[in-house]
Amino acid sequence: MGGKIPKKVIKIVWPIIQFFIINFGKDIVMFVLDELRTMVTKKKRKEMEDALNKAQQAEQAASTAKSEEDKLKYYEFAKLYREEAERKKQFLQEFMEDIDESVEELTKSVQEKTKRIDVNDVFGIEEPQGNVKVLDVDNKEIKVKQNKKSIKLKKRKKS
Repeated sequence: MGGKIPKKVIKIVWPIIQFFIINFGKDIVMFVLDELRTMVTKKKRKEMEDALNKAQQAEQAASTAKSEEDKLKYYEFAKLYREEAERKKQFLQEFMEDIDESVEELTKSVQEKTKRIDVNDVFGIEEPQGNVKVLDVDNKEIKVKQNKKSIKLKKRKKS
């Protein structure tokens, strides 16, 4: 994230960024929720497929079992695996409904919280000295080089 940012620009740009976050909050929320839907759906579908495959294997084992006791045991395993797959399917349906019901509430929350964020909450500009502290999401300071007119952000190394 190298480059110089004039201090005045920070104060001018932040309200614009804030405006876009507030006005496109629903789009942002929908993007995040769509990604979440995709990840959870993929995982749960894989789990359902695995359970159904195990059910089929158990049914095949039952069909080749020599004793009635073994057949019943394998059919019981197959039944349990099919029930597990059905539970995964039900969870997925309920999860998607919960996500859909949460969109408006999450959008309002994003918009309200964004309205309350001040430029100093993000950049920590200390007016008397003119120092600029750029904070990350954990409220830890990102090292900044600065002169009288601009600041330069140092790229953070990933740990």
